[in-house]
Amino acid sequence: MEETAYKFKGVNGRLILTPKKVIISRDELGVLGKRRKLKDIIINMEDIENVYFKDASTFMNGFLQIVTKDSKNKTKNNVLNAVKDENTIMFSRHHKTFFAKAKKLLEQYLNKDYTDPKTG
Repeated sequence: MEETAYKFKGVNGRLILTPKKVIISRDELGVLGKRRKLKDIIINMEDIENVYFKDASTFMNGFLQIVTKDSKNKTKNNVLNAVKDENTIMFSRHHKTFFAKAKKLLEQYLNKDYTDPKTG
């Protein structure tokens, strides 16, 4: 049986959530405007220590930062550090509702408090 994947598009990539892992997928605008695919970051749920969420405002993007056992940056809610962290997805104020849902879903997965509506 295949896992259900939920996708959330952010400013600097896509966040893909499944019950067992988180995937951060990134594209980069290269020379002459051609997009090139960067390496996906795959994080197993059991490796996640914490999740930080900073809401977007009119003047500043928000972020969802996933802290793992191996994370170099474990500073809570520091926008400047989060921007540099590869385990962070930034989002605009137009997408803040979706990323609030992503955080809630991620916390449900971490607490093993989730039933997939597609499988019951």
